[in-house]
Amino acid sequence: MYYGPSLQSEHMYQLPSGAPPVYSESAKPTDFASIVGTFWRRRRVFYSIFLTFLGAVVIWTLLAPKTYTATTKMIAGSSNLSTPARQGDTSLPMLNALIAASTTHTAETYAELLQENPIAAQVERDLHLKISGKTLLDKYISIKPITNTAVIALSATWSNRDTASKIANEFATVFVNRERELIASQAGSALDFLSKQMPVAEAAMHAADGKLAQFQASHPNVYIGGTGQGAGSSVAAAQQRFAQAQVDQQQAQAQLANVTGQMTSLSPTINGSSNINQNPVVAQLQIQLAQINVQLESARKQFTEQHPTVVALEEQKAQIQREIQSQPASIVSGNNIVPNPVYQQLSQTAATLRSQIASDQSQLATLRSQMGSPGSAQNLPRETFQLADLQRKATLAEDVYTALQNKYNDATVAKTASLSDIAITQLARPGDETVKPNLPLNLLLGFILGLVLAISGVFLVDFFDNTFKDEQDVQRALALPLLASVPQLTTKTPHGLPWLRALTVESFLQLVTALRYSSDKPLRTLAITSPHQGDGKSTVALSTAIAMAEMEPKVLLVDADLRKPSLHTKLGMENERGLSDYLVGAGALGDVIKSTKFDGLYLLSSGGKVPNPIKLIQSARFNQLITELLKEYRAIVFDTPALLPVFDAAIIGSAVDGTVLVVSAGVTDMPSTKAALQRLNSLHNVNLIGVVLNRVTPTNGYRAYYLADESPISLPHESEEVV
Repeated sequence: MYYGPSLQSEHMYQLPSGAPPVYSESAKPTDFASIVGTFWRRRRVFYSIFLTFLGAVVIWTLLAPKTYTATTKMIAGSSNLSTPARQGDTSLPMLNALIAASTTHTAETYAELLQENPIAAQVERDLHLKISGKTLLDKYISIKPITNTAVIALSATWSNRDTASKIANEFATVFVNRERELIASQAGSALDFLSKQMPVAEAAMHAADGKLAQFQASHPNVYIGGTGQGAGSSVAAAQQRFAQAQVDQQQAQAQLANVTGQMTSLSPTINGSSNINQNPVVAQLQIQLAQINVQLESARKQFTEQHPTVVALEEQKAQIQREIQSQPASIVSGNNIVPNPVYQQLSQTAATLRSQIASDQSQLATLRSQMGSPGSAQNLPRETFQLADLQRKATLAEDVYTALQNKYNDATVAKTASLSDIAITQLARPGDETVKPNLPLNLLLGFILGLVLAISGVFLVDFFDNTFKDEQDVQRALALPLLASVPQLTTKTPHGLPWLRALTVESFLQLVTALRYSSDKPLRTLAITSPHQGDGKSTVALSTAIAMAEMEPKVLLVDADLRKPSLHTKLGMENERGLSDYLVGAGALGDVIKSTKFDGLYLLSSGGKVPNPIKLIQSARFNQLITELLKEYRAIVFDTPALLPVFDAAIIGSAVDGTVLVVSAGVTDMPSTKAALQRLNSLHNVNLIGVVLNRVTPTNGYRAYYLADESPISLPHESEEVV
């Protein structure tokens, strides 16, 4: 059977000596095709990284303790702007000052006030939490003012859904009440003072009324009239104003004492904002690290990894990296200190109260002089004067009690109707919390990050992988012709076997044709070797011999690997007698050469084990064997040992017409291949024809082209143990 036309089709052209035929329609793959090829080769790496990362994310999400974050929203500044209290017309100066200043502060100011420890401590006591208020504030509470609004979002994170909502709501409630208490504190101090003074004033009023009634009963004919009545009224009016001023002064003094006490517990300033900048130490360390990396790369080009210079630079690099990791990425370069609004309000109120006390003192002095000046009251008859004096005292006592009662009523109304600068707009409700870890969100992020890591891993592995991956790698790394690319063909791909075997047959027919045109002299003896054991050289040798036998019968396949023979196993034959037996003179050629199941192909197996195979190969009898075989067979293919472990293949290569090097895609590395070539070229008479790239992963683009073809040659597939 002749397959010449299929080998020399219109898609191929003859190359100069030493080069294989190539397809005229083939072109250099595009960058996109190279990327796709890289992912196809590294698909296991891609799937491993992607599925491992995504699985780790899922497991962590399912096993990690869940936390719930509940959010309460507040707005700074009350909306009751039309009420008298908001207009500042109350009789309490501190209340007026606080209310008037309630709209002058930003949400950031209230957010800072929310982070005071007394508020967190009160929440801890109210909810009976088993942590300190400071810990609650630092680890579980987040306060964020919403930009360009007066809204403040307060979030509480806890391991229990209901507790998270309770903490957020309680925190907001405590803060609102605390702001209300600050406004009502002045009214409270007035109530404390008035509640003590009113019983005394009431008793004095009753006593004065009693004395007046007793005097009028004992002196029924005494009355005040005319000038005496006018003078008595003037003195009584002065005494009434004196009593009012005295009450106002005492009340102001009590309020001043309360305000001063509150001021001592507050700081005059608070931290308004912080300036965050990059840590200059980290920047300097990164510059030093870049310099060390440059020095290290330069040193590695001159010295080995064990050289003291390289070791010292590595230690410096590690030290700098540890320093960078120990340093914070950013630092607070400065804080913007702003006045504490509450402290300012209290300070203004204290100044107002001091001014009021000074005014009352001046008024009291004036009234005291008026009451003590000589007047018509002293010119009245004694009984009339006594009656007028008792009436003045009774009126004064009543006026004092009435003034105290009015002040008490005003303070009670102010305290009851006191307003807070903060209003809760949205309470946290169970069921509205955000849950962490969030499985859908983590799956999405895990999918995206997994893709990024898997893609990065593919390119990273491919970058550091120095094995041959495709034909371009072979052509770039080796100054040798690429004779053929043999696809991966194993029993693990049963559905792909028909078209893969057709593609494999085409590859070996291409190899045979390439060998025919690789030299101007006939290549009747051919040695096939590889850098390492396991690159597939024996399978390539067997398949090449089968293809040759189909084209030109009478081909002999010699298993010259006397150390680890395998051809007899692949062909299902015995290895009782073979090459080693002939070389030691224990058998004739007719006894050691056997026909195979492939027409036109014969096998000379390795034979029995020998202690020194290289000695037999270097013997004159081996050269005589080749001469004798050439008389009988049209071509002889030698399967030789790997180059790097032993020197056998180089010796056989020097005795044959040509040598082919087999490298395995994704297995054989470039440095080992170059070392094998140096060993092979150490003998000057070795004719290295080219390279065969074995186990190439074909793309599905070949499937449709080869699916309908029947393989004209039956080739073996590679078993689990390949050589």
